[in-house]
Amino acid sequence: MVMMNDVILAEKARPIKAPSKTGLDAPVPVQPEKKTAKPTGPPDDDFTFWRFSDLKARNIVSNRTDLHRKQERGFPRPVKLGGKAALFPVVAVKKWVVENMQ
Repeated sequence: MVMMNDVILAEKARPIKAPSKTGLDAPVPVQPEKKTAKPTGPPDDDFTFWRFSDLKARNIVSNRTDLHRKQERGFPRPVKLGGKAALFPVVAVKKWVVENMQ
C-alpha cells in the first residue's frame, strides 16, 4: 500500500455575492472599520487626551450615565473642542482613578 501526503492549498478569499433582482450578481458591501482615537504624544504627556470610547475601552466608565454620576463625584470634565467633540485629559483621569480606587 502506498501512502501519499495530502496537501491542502488555501484559496484566496473571494467576495461574497448577493443575488440581485436583475439576475446579475452584485458584491455585498463591506462595512467600514470603526475608528478609534489615536494616541497623541507620549503616554503620560499633559497634552494626551481620551475620548469617551477610550474611557469605555479601559473600563473607567460603562456608559454615559455612569460618566455623569462620576462627574458629580469629581471626575474631570472634558475639554470641549466644539460641536460634539470632547476630550478627557489623561493625566487628570488617571489621578482621579487612583484617588477613588476602592
